[in-house]
Amino acid sequence: MTIFNALTLVGGLCLFLLGMNLMGQALERRAGGRLRTLLDAGLTPVFSAITCDGRGTLLNTNADSVASAVAVAASRIAPTQLVFCFEKAGVLRDVEDERSVIAEITPDTYAALRAEGAISAGMLPKIDGALRAVASGVESVVIKQAEALLDAGGTTIRG
Repeated sequence: MTIFNALTLVGGLCLFLLGMNLMGQALERRAGGRLRTLLDAGLTPVFSAITCDGRGTLLNTNADSVASAVAVAASRIAPTQLVFCFEKAGVLRDVEDERSVIAEITPDTYAALRAEGAISAGMLPKIDGALRAVASGVESVVIKQAEALLDAGGTTIRG
């Protein structure tokens, strides 16, 4: 079942949004007012990572980038926390040790973690995006497993 279907089943009025501008910055600049209009109308916007290049070509955009852009736009309306869900309990200091979750990352600690090689590869763009979102008004970003969405834990990114 999709999020859209689940929200509709519990009585939510949803609007599925597709084909936004390729770059998140454009969404951040223009979406604040539109997002407020949808929320004030009682609609729950459901965003897709499928975007448009402006010439009609659909593109599969990084979902973290879309989520970050929406969170930044939302932060201009109300206090906003962004949660990235993925298969691990959080950002791991040792990818082989599920218990090595780094509780908090700030710009200063991130630089040190990168320098020591504790954070690398695919986690770099996720944390870079999280730090950009926090610097742009999002209160914090939490990285955790979807199954633990309502539980404490994961890695919190703060400015």
